[in-house]
Amino acid sequence: MFASEERFFELVFAGVPPTRMTQIFPTSESYRSHLQYLAGVGVVRGPQAAGTGVLFATYFAVAKVVVDFVALEARAIFNLRAANAFAERDVRVSTFSISELLKSLGSLRGAITFVEADLLNFFYQLAIPQWMERLVALQIGERREEYTATVLPMGWDRSCRVAQAITVGGVGHRLVEEDTLGLPQEAAQEALPPSLLELNWRGAWGLLAVIYDTIFVAVTNEELANLWEERIRRNFAFLRLELKYLRKTRATCFDGIEVRRGRPRRRRVTTIVRAHRNQS
Repeated sequence: MFASEERFFELVFAGVPPTRMTQIFPTSESYRSHLQYLAGVGVVRGPQAAGTGVLFATYFAVAKVVVDFVALEARAIFNLRAANAFAERDVRVSTFSISELLKSLGSLRGAITFVEADLLNFFYQLAIPQWMERLVALQIGERREEYTATVLPMGWDRSCRVAQAITVGGVGHRLVEEDTLGLPQEAAQEALPPSLLELNWRGAWGLLAVIYDTIFVAVTNEELANLWEERIRRNFAFLRLELKYLRKTRATCFDGIEVRRGRPRRRRVTTIVRAHRNQS
């Protein structure tokens, strides 16, 4: 840990011992550019801002246990109020609408292969209590299959930008002599890259999207899909960021919602509501 970051830990990490940190500093210009952006908007400060950004990456990647409301104070890593006050300026993220995504996919001709990945433990999450399950139930597809979300992300208001900066930097990382795999390097190195990046590789076309900590690649060439799958696996292993999943398929739908199949457990809901009324 750098001496200049002692106050940073005091403000943000609420007593977590710095000996748990593993410092990683890749040579990727793409990765550094995003960390410099975080420094520029006040998420990280000081002469070692890029190094601090890497420490963010490491902390987001450590294994976290999904916790319940009772255990929250004992398990929380962040002092959220201090962390929110620490960043002085607004932090933007790159987003896109479903219509923009469909329009881009519609412009691709031929069979499309998808590569999808999501990072594990990027956001701290709370287990949803059973009484809340009926409020977050999902119906998916014409078959009206029912799913219930099992966790809710909780709220450091800069975490989305940190996640996206780290993820985009990780995807764009390559050695100098390596193939770009169709990714326009000038766009990949921007502080805030476009929401959707077009890929052009040896006559094959595709698109790459990063939304928070989810990676989505759609290409018209099976070989290119294989190369992107391997690049993503290698890069995040190098950065020591664990992937929740990495899959290649011909049909996909990407999201970061933790769900289980089935209806909410309504019987338990009734019991808890009655208990609450009795207490009042």
